[in-house]
Amino acid sequence: MDIVEAYDEKSGRWVPITKRGKLPGFKQVYRCRGTLNDQVVPWDAEPAPCPDGSKPVPLLRKFVDNGKAVESIPMIGRLEIT
Repeated sequence: MDIVEAYDEKSGRWVPITKRGKLPGFKQVYRCRGTLNDQVVPWDAEPAPCPDGSKPVPLLRKFVDNGKAVESIPMIGRLEIT
């Protein structure tokens, strides 16, 4: 993706912007169980239901938020594969 950050003089902070028409911001990837039907949506948005009516499973998990651990990082042998 062509996502970059630019310094906004007005707000005094770095903000994500896109190049060539791509959408900025954090994304979440959802997958319908038993398929490779994936959806990429903005982080705080809800995904559409799976074709069978079930709820998609998020593939990305947040382990650190504002410099604080919010979940312990699993050992490689203990990763859950969905």
